[in-house]
Amino acid sequence: MPDPGPLLLEQRIESGDDEFVRRVTAGGEVWTRSHLMRRDADGWPAEAGDPEWEREATLPAPALARLREAIERSGFFSLAAEQHPDVNVIRGSTHVWTAELDGRRHATTLYGVPGVQVPAVTALADALEDALAAADA
Repeated sequence: MPDPGPLLLEQRIESGDDEFVRRVTAGGEVWTRSHLMRRDADGWPAEAGDPEWEREATLPAPALARLREAIERSGFFSLAAEQHPDVNVIRGSTHVWTAELDGRRHATTLYGVPGVQVPAVTALADALEDALAAADA
């Protein structure tokens, strides 16, 4: 299984037994992996196999630089490790964001998405989408 390399930004979305991970490496490569629980013919959960990383794209240098700047500006490194919604959320997902920049590494977990919104994480999500739009497949 290939190793994506040094981390810049990672988004992991967990919903029940399903998981999707998108990672941008320090060099600008974009990798994904997913582990989706499938159902067998009788409707029982069945493992879909071990997830493997797949290289999806490479960010151009200007897009990677903008993403690095967005991580720095967002205030992400000041967030608490856990973010919880103010109300109960039924069928919400858990989002774990991790960033590593200039020797600093931080992670924050958002429980009950979409019931919890954190401006710094929203800024990261927007910056990631902008960077992906500029990516070379």
